[in-house]
Amino acid sequence: MTKQEIAQELKKEFEKGYLKPSQLKRSKSASDISVKEVKPLSRSKSAPELEPINQKETMEQWENKVSILELKLETQALKLSQTKQEYNSLAAQHQSLKD
Repeated sequence: MTKQEIAQELKKEFEKGYLKPSQLKRSKSASDISVKEVKPLSRSKSAPELEPINQKETMEQWENKVSILELKLETQALKLSQTKQEYNSLAAQHQSLKD
């Protein structure tokens, strides 16, 4: 199929509503695309030196933090339970004094 035949076929499909105008745009060939030279990135002079991360230590630190938070949560749950018991006891005393 020649370019003219393809163009006519596309024009017919466009007229029928099968194609959008954006689909008729001519694509660029590889020779039309300009390629810029890629330079390797360099570190900024003001940027601090990065230390390698020891993933094992970091994972252990996070696990320790999670354990600490779990203990704090349990402690707070116990305190809440005790506070509720004290409240219920005081409410019962108040009710008995009220009667």
